[in-house]
Amino acid sequence: MPYYSEIEWELLQEDQIFESPIWKFEFPFEVPPIKKLIIKRAENYKVQVKIIFDYDVDFSKEIHNLGIIDSIKISSETFGEEYLLKNTVPLNIVAKNIINSHGTICLYLSPRNIIFNRLFDGDTAWIKEWYLNGPKNESIFPRIIDYNKKKIYEKELKNCPSELELGKKFKIETNQEYTMGRYMFCKLDDKNDILINLVPNKMKPDWSNKVCISYASNDYIQNKKLRNEIEFVISFIFGRKLIKIGEAHYDSNGIKIKENIKNPFLNDIFNIKTVCISNNNFPIPFKAFDSNNEQIISNIINSFISLRNSLDFSTMFINYWNSTFLLPESKIVLLAASLESIKDTWFKSKNSKQKTKILDKNEYDDLIKDIKKEFYNLFRNHKELLYNFNQLNRRSINKSFELFFEEINMEISDIEKKAISYRNKPVHGNDIYSEDYSEMIIYSEVYHVIVNRVILSLLGYDGPYYMNNIIQSKVQKGLFYSFEELKEDIFQIKSYENDEE
Repeated sequence: MPYYSEIEWELLQEDQIFESPIWKFEFPFEVPPIKKLIIKRAENYKVQVKIIFDYDVDFSKEIHNLGIIDSIKISSETFGEEYLLKNTVPLNIVAKNIINSHGTICLYLSPRNIIFNRLFDGDTAWIKEWYLNGPKNESIFPRIIDYNKKKIYEKELKNCPSELELGKKFKIETNQEYTMGRYMFCKLDDKNDILINLVPNKMKPDWSNKVCISYASNDYIQNKKLRNEIEFVISFIFGRKLIKIGEAHYDSNGIKIKENIKNPFLNDIFNIKTVCISNNNFPIPFKAFDSNNEQIISNIINSFISLRNSLDFSTMFINYWNSTFLLPESKIVLLAASLESIKDTWFKSKNSKQKTKILDKNEYDDLIKDIKKEFYNLFRNHKELLYNFNQLNRRSINKSFELFFEEINMEISDIEKKAISYRNKPVHGNDIYSEDYSEMIIYSEVYHVIVNRVILSLLGYDGPYYMNNIIQSKVQKGLFYSFEELKEDIFQIKSYENDEE
């Protein structure tokens, strides 16, 4: 498996500056001459574009009416490169040094993403995907990367006499700068191996670790959906949603031929720094710098790949990760949706020996056809009873959960059963009073652990797991705490974290 280490971070690790006439600028409408265009990341990692135009009276008036710009193209035949700014939103316009209708206009924009292309044919041999919100504990990565920045001096004698025999130029290398990183090698089935590495500290913001996932297998290169799903699993293992900001493609010579530069998916409702600064929340414990970490993670990813076509992990993970950004009453609803989606696909798959239906729908409808009209007339003002009447051919949710946990060999404790039932309060719109809020926090945390245990069990993991960073027994064993014990434990942790801040 080749390893291209030419670039260890995305293109916008440095500001990109484009000036005419070397670079050409193409807009979907007429613009005055452009002096300079600058692309950079803001402090919160949103992509920002600044364009400096020659001042034009008419354009300075029209520009205020600009909507979303579908595409802006920057290209250079000299460098053989082009950049496409997609779905760009104008943010602000500033006129500078205007004297006698001369000066400059600075237009500030925010594109949804930027696509870089090398203007020559080349096949992708390697993909690197760049993420914010990497794990804060670097000891999960057992391998070391050394980065040495060197300065090379070449010594060559000029006007050399013929009597003096010369070999190659004499070179002196000096270490100018050194830093270290960490990585892991995940050996997957069918030789579809991947690398996961932390980006060096000097190439990351103070508030977030950066992660790079590298793929060389053609199966992964051709299947973006599979790469997205593998990222979900790696995020789950790290206990934090990786936030994608770029994807680079390299040819067999290690030359970058394409890159998609993205804005972080978090919108303005969430503070990306707060998300990335949050503490580690690994679902399972790892030993510091232990090579066995690679085997554990490789096994989980392999199991996921073998099951992904029969179980709908995508829907489950979407709800799971969305829940992590919400308050407890909303969090438990999405965690319940996450668990129910994987349960339902389990029963529909060949993995299950049970079915959630007691009778086929057509068979049930045939049996009740003679009494259905009378039942509807009798209970026409009771919608919930009418709904339940139409669902009597199906097992209850509680019974289906019981069968599901039994089939995946997962023990459920009393506190976990209460958490599963407690989800009914916010789902059915019941008011949650202040005195009940501590219960909601506890049961949301417990529900989170239940979903973690289900995912781990389905993916063949049978080791210990975490509840609030406290190691529990094997993942098949439930949480044997009382409500009061959990309340004391969780609120001690919460208050300790607040004291630290």
